[in-house]
Amino acid sequence: MQLFAMRQIKAARTYAAQGGQALHLSGRWIVPGRNAPTDCAHLFDQDRDRLVETARLLGIHVVKLHGEGAQQHIDLWGGALEAALDSAAHESRRRIRQKLRTCADCGAQVPPGRGAFVVRKGKDVLVCAGGCLTNAKEV
Repeated sequence: MQLFAMRQIKAARTYAAQGGQALHLSGRWIVPGRNAPTDCAHLFDQDRDRLVETARLLGIHVVKLHGEGAQQHIDLWGGALEAALDSAAHESRRRIRQKLRTCADCGAQVPPGRGAFVVRKGKDVLVCAGGCLTNAKEV
């Protein structure tokens, strides 16, 4: 599941059309059972079965699908939206970590499963298992 901001609706639909799940933040709306505007999102996915399964995993008991094809989605708010945001953040961190394969300190190539990630200036960086890891400081 990949996260898309409010103005990235075309990118979200394109991502879904290419086979992914796109979580598109759609703004604040008044939803059933609430009197005040609340944060809402669309979860786009062309795979109907996967979309329904994801909705159930997010805690939605009655799944209402909207649209067809690349516009097929479910509406999310409340606890389901919070769970989806957590899932999207986890996936984003995993993709970023897969791309990082060089030591931030010495520039050496780091094989998968070797080295460690540390946080520096709010970002995950990879350091090799050699002397760089021993000297690594979390900042």
